This record gives sequence, structure tokens and C-alpha cells, in this order.
Amino acid sequence: MIMATTIPPDELAAQNMVMVLSYLAIGLAVAGAVIAGILRVRRGTTKNV
Repeated sequence: MIMATTIPPDELAAQNMVMVLSYLAIGLAVAGAVIAGILRVRRGTTKNV
């Protein structure tokens, strides 16, 4: 990597961890929203029937 020459490895690792954690948080939020939507649809259909 070109940035490795200007940025210390510790800072690079910290930035990578922050990016990974942020992506995980976004992924969990999206998955949670999808699961919540599916559960709402299922509950709605069962209540209507």
C-alpha cells in the first residue's frame, strides 16, 4: 500500500478496525431492519387470517 509509507502501521490498523466495525454496524442495522420487516409482515398476515 502507498499509504503505509506515510502512516504508521498502528494508525493504519486502527483505521481498518474502525472501518470494519462501521461496516459490521451497518450490516447489523440492515439485517435487523429486514428481519423486523419480515416479522411484521408475518404477524400482520396471521392476524388478518
